[in-house]
Amino acid sequence: MDSRPLSSGAARGGFSLVEFLMAAFILAVGLLGLGAMQIATTRGMAAAGARQTALGLAEAALEGAQWEARRAFRARCRQPPDAPADPGPAPRQEPFDRDGWPAAERPGFFTLSVTWSAPDPTPLRVVRARVAWPEPGRAGRLDLIRTVAD
Repeated sequence: MDSRPLSSGAARGGFSLVEFLMAAFILAVGLLGLGAMQIATTRGMAAAGARQTALGLAEAALEGAQWEARRAFRARCRQPPDAPADPGPAPRQEPFDRDGWPAAERPGFFTLSVTWSAPDPTPLRVVRARVAWPEPGRAGRLDLIRTVAD
């Protein structure tokens, strides 16, 4: 019979239960952190995509306003000098979906509103395109302003 004392688990090359539980806990915390980072990245990319779509809608609206101002200027050049001044297009507000198509019956998407400043003695007007959209926890909003010549 062997009379040597039993050696500890570490000397035999194994792990104790406490060491295993600590390693499992550290691994679980790391995996939870990775999962939270993945969720935050997905939300950030969705918010960036919504902002990019809103920017495209606002830029398109401002380009349309600039074209409208050029059309009004050309029409005014062909009118007699005593004709009344064109007040410009009326403010409008249109809802759009994420692809930029009108979505009047689908609430919760982008809302575009375009406003013109009142005509003054100068031939310049300020056009503001405001796009709003819902985001989790807050509402997203983007304002673009452009000066156009009448």
